[in-house]
Formats: sequence, structure tokens, C-alpha cells
Amino acid sequence: MNASEIELIQEARVALRSGDAVAFREARALTIPELAVQIDVAASTLWRWEQGLSTPKGARAVRYAKALRRLRRQIHEETRISA
Repeated sequence: MNASEIELIQEARVALRSGDAVAFREARALTIPELAVQIDVAASTLWRWEQGLSTPKGARAVRYAKALRRLRRQIHEETRISA
């Protein structure tokens, strides 16, 4: 695992603790199963992450972090366009 992947994982964990991860997913009208398919994890795994019952680790955490960045970017672009 390289430094940029570690940074991504930390970013995802902060987003989960703050509630931003759920907010990003919901703002894009994605269900837990839909996002879980995109990042190749079980829906129950994603649900446990969002509930704070477990913590994303390794390659799955990196995929999740990249998905959150993508969602945040899409929300930002939508907000900028509508302004």
C-alpha cells in the first residue's frame, strides 16, 4: 500500500465518522446495494461501515474512498452548474 492509498483510506474513514459518506451517497440518490456493486463489496459490508460497526480496510477501502471522491466531485459540479 502506497502513501496515496493510505491517504485515501484515511479520507474515507473521516467521511464515515462525520456522516459525509452517507450524505454523498444519498445526494446522488444511490442505495447501499447500488454503491456496494460499484465498489465490489457486499451491501451488508457497506451498511456496517456506514453504521460505524466496522471499518473499511485494504483494497476495499481504497475503492470506497475513490467512489466517495467521485460522488463528492459530481455533487460539487452539479452545485456549480446550478449556481
